[in-house]
Amino acid sequence: MAFSFGAHVSDRALNADLGNLGQGGGLSPISYVLEGEIGTRIFKMQYSNIGFREDIEANNISTDFANFQLWLYESTNIIEVHFGESLITDNSLDFQGNPGPFVALIPEFQI
Repeated sequence: MAFSFGAHVSDRALNADLGNLGQGGGLSPISYVLEGEIGTRIFKMQYSNIGFREDIEANNISTDFANFQLWLYESTNIIEVHFGESLITDNSLDFQGNPGPFVALIPEFQI
């Protein structure tokens, strides 16, 4: 199990009362690209304009957001997280009691 941001991220269009996306569809796309030649590729996953589930549930609207990318290097096994523009007004709420984002690799994790 891998945690690339350490928060319960959600689409900012989530309707907390209904547990689904609002009429306008999603506001927080997740995309990826695979760059390079076999053996030296970089997998890049991008989270754009993500919201935080606890923020949406507490305020009935997404006020906080973040943008980040997770890069996985094939040849070196290096993992990088690149952070972009974000607005975090309540770390304790958005990160479920933690002081901020974290990255973790856990060999065994049960939900």
